Amino acid sequence: VTARSMGTRMASNAASHTVALTTGIDMEYRVAESAGAAAGGKPPLVFIHGSFHGSWCWAELWMPFFAERGFPCFAMSLRGTSATPQIAGATSVQLSEHIEDISCFIQQVLPASTPPPILIGHSFGGMYAQKICEADSLKIGALVLLCSVSPRGSTGTVMRYLFQKPRLAWQIVRAFVFKEAATDIAISRRVFFSDTQPPDSKVIEYMQYFAADSKVGLDTRTAPQQFPAKTSAGDDG
Repeated sequence: VTARSMGTRMASNAASHTVALTTGIDMEYRVAESAGAAAGGKPPLVFIHGSFHGSWCWAELWMPFFAERGFPCFAMSLRGTSATPQIAGATSVQLSEHIEDISCFIQQVLPASTPPPILIGHSFGGMYAQKICEADSLKIGALVLLCSVSPRGSTGTVMRYLFQKPRLAWQIVRAFVFKEAATDIAISRRVFFSDTQPPDSKVIEYMQYFAADSKVGLDTRTAPQQFPAKTSAGDDG
């Protein structure tokens, strides 16, 4: 069973599409809408995933839940995932590429007549959402951050854990640097799930997604220069 076929089954409530972005990639994305979504006038929700994930992670529960309540839902698979491959020859993805792709997606895919979208970002997806808002090039209605990478990046968090919770720090390194979140069920459960939920069979199913969507790494060497720099008041700092 491939991750792509699994994704098709999981996302039965969120139709999959592909759009050729002006940034040069063909981006896979999913859409979920209720029958009365267009007439309701509610703002679209744009879901932005984090590392080791794709649009599939929103399609099983999140998108159907909000679509049933009248919100048009959109979730993209970012550049470098199995559903949205990186440009041929590239072995990694820059943060700036993700940010540019998301901006283009919003402009090319969301209907111009809809209210400003609400961005919902998880992990690194939260950082990308903050950068979209910071740029002021797009009108964004609201921002929702779920376990987001902070504006200063994740290094400080890992270093703090190194002294306060060294075992957890090592598990985080193993999960993301050595990609054991896709191969070790205990590590995968530690960084993405609770100790008891979901059942092991479901975690193993998700791990196949993690493996497929983590083959192209995120280049974080220049990340500090790309972190959000504005405060909520709009000032730098």
